[in-house]
Amino acid sequence: MPWLRRYPATLAMLLAGLLAVLATLAPPDPVASFGWHAAGSANWPLALVSAHFVHLGFGHLAVNVLAALLLGWCCDRFGLAGRLPAAALVALGAVDLGLVYGPWPIAWYVGLSGLLHGVFAWLTLSLVWHPGLSDHRSVRIGAGVLFLGGLLKVVTGLAVPVGGVDWRGIPLATPVHIYGYLAGALWAWLRRDR
Repeated sequence: MPWLRRYPATLAMLLAGLLAVLATLAPPDPVASFGWHAAGSANWPLALVSAHFVHLGFGHLAVNVLAALLLGWCCDRFGLAGRLPAAALVALGAVDLGLVYGPWPIAWYVGLSGLLHGVFAWLTLSLVWHPGLSDHRSVRIGAGVLFLGGLLKVVTGLAVPVGGVDWRGIPLATPVHIYGYLAGALWAWLRRDR
C-alpha cells in the first residue's frame, strides 16, 4: 500500500485517534479510570499517559482527532514525519511535568490538547526554519504567523480560570496548552539546524 509510505504521520495520528476513541468508550467511567487526578491514585504514572487519550465526549474527541490528523498531514506534506514522534513525546512529557509540578493547580485532566498544542508549535516553527523551504517564503511567513497566533491563543487562554468551560461546554485546563506549546517551541529551536 503506497499511501502508507506517503502518509506515515497521518497514519500515526489516526492510530492515536483510534486509541483515544477506545479509551473514551472504556466502561464504566473512563475519566475516573484513566484520567489524571491531582489527588493521585495507585496508578498515577499510567494515568499521566492514559489521560491524553481519554475525552469527555465525542465533541471533545472529534475536535482533537481532526486537529491531530491535520497536523499529521502537514508533517507528511513538508517532510517532517520522521521528526513527529520526538516532538510529540517532548510535548507529552512537558504536559505531564506541568500537571505534576506546574504552578497552576489542576485537579484533573483528560484530552490531547496539551500534546497537540506542543506539536503545533513545533511544526510551525520547524516550517519557519526548514532549510528545504528557503525559496517558499510564503509558507515560512504563514507558519510564523500561525505560530504567533497560537502563542497569543495560549497566553490569553490563561485568563480563563481552570475549570471554566469552552464553547462546547468542556471544562478547560488551559495551562496544559502553554506547557505543550512552550515545549514544542523549545524543541523546534533546539532542532532547527538539523
